[in-house]
Amino acid sequence: MNIRNFTDFKSFFFDNKTVKQTIFKNTFWLAIAEIIQKGIVFLIVVWLARHFGPMIFGQWAFALSFVLLFSIFADFGFSALTVREIARDKSKTSQYIDNIVAMKLILGLITLGLIALAIQFLGKEPEVVKLVYFLGIYAVVNTFTTFFQSIFRANEKMQYEAVCRVIQSLSLLGLVIFFILSKGSILTISYAYLGAALIGTLISLGVIWRYFSKFFLKINFKLCKEILTKAWPFGLSAIAVLIYYRIDTVMLGIFKGNEAVGYYNAAYNIILLIITGVSLLVIAIFPTLSNFYKYSIEKFKDNINLFFKLIFSTSFPLIILIFFFSKPIINVIYGKEFIEFSPSILQILIWSVLILYNYAIFAIGLSASDKQRTYLKGVLLGAIFNTLANLVVIPKYSYYGAAVTTVLTEVVVCSYMSYRFLDFNKMKLPINFIWKIIFASFTMLLTIFYLCHINVNLAIASISGLIIYILMIFILRVFKRDLLATVKNLILAR
Repeated sequence: MNIRNFTDFKSFFFDNKTVKQTIFKNTFWLAIAEIIQKGIVFLIVVWLARHFGPMIFGQWAFALSFVLLFSIFADFGFSALTVREIARDKSKTSQYIDNIVAMKLILGLITLGLIALAIQFLGKEPEVVKLVYFLGIYAVVNTFTTFFQSIFRANEKMQYEAVCRVIQSLSLLGLVIFFILSKGSILTISYAYLGAALIGTLISLGVIWRYFSKFFLKINFKLCKEILTKAWPFGLSAIAVLIYYRIDTVMLGIFKGNEAVGYYNAAYNIILLIITGVSLLVIAIFPTLSNFYKYSIEKFKDNINLFFKLIFSTSFPLIILIFFFSKPIINVIYGKEFIEFSPSILQILIWSVLILYNYAIFAIGLSASDKQRTYLKGVLLGAIFNTLANLVVIPKYSYYGAAVTTVLTEVVVCSYMSYRFLDFNKMKLPINFIWKIIFASFTMLLTIFYLCHINVNLAIASISGLIIYILMIFILRVFKRDLLATVKNLILAR
């Protein structure tokens, strides 16, 4: 589609014209929303840590992780199911909203009851209990926001989702700024989260009511049963993912206290920001890989191989740099209060990113090649291993044990998913390529160390090291010359 004027520009980014254009448009809007939302959340977390210190920040991180573990019971996989079912049949929109909203209201109340009951058995401080109560309400309300925005995805109108998510994120930032400048306690930050979630829910609801469907909560018990039957596998997968990412923080809070949670989450939130790249990768290439698998297995394999190489060549040197410069990174982001323990935690956790990034393409490939059950088994395996291992190591080794467990969990899941994917598709890892990247990365690192040794500024040394790395890529002939054109064709392919 040629864009000649403002009308064409508006049509290209807001209307669904062709399959290729729709994929690009939706990828663009979701990427914008993901970057802004994750960026704002990261800034808020850093501000909370610097403002309140490790102990109170640890209270916050524990309370949030605790309620998020329960929040899936308020959604039960409805959002994911809605995207699939309404995408197939738009006439189901009103019925699905009617019945799912009714069920979510009931499940939301049950979830709040479970949260209130469970926290009583953990012997936490009154401040933490109050945080859990308000963040529990936030978590339940936010599942409504997520569900309403699933209607936008089902209709391939991601511009509405992007706008709603950005407004909610900016509202959260504004409210957090207000409460911190007003010298509010950490409890007031939970008010900010709840207020922003309510804003996001109301805006999303308004968009649905105006542009998609008007609904009146007409309950059909037969349809409710059908929805519950179809939704539980999605819910099970979501539970596994939440356990995967949140159980370590909760266990640290139970066994080692709030300060340990604060140090651990300072490092862990850097990891969560970095792995946003995986979400963007899924958004960008999943539709195209799914299409290649359907029409050309060879192109599917070629492009899986290409993206593995791209990911490994960018992630490995990044992880090496973060590992060796973890102390200045923590100091710049969080300040001196976190400098004693958080850098060491980051040095361990960063290896989980390397593993995650490099099996992510195989995980995406499993879903794109209709192997969702294999993917689910991998996630469940990771959740079970992570939970059992943390129960063993956290009481003795605290945040270091939790960090090592996170890395080992990624190794377990990576081994399973990579083996299954490569076996299914009769593929092999490009071992020669991997060794070339490792050699280039350590050449970069040695350059940086040498320049720092002769008192060259760290920033200049890092830039010089990066230049050396790029030169080594060319000298070793790691990629073909037409790489950029190939990547562009993949993302925009049909």
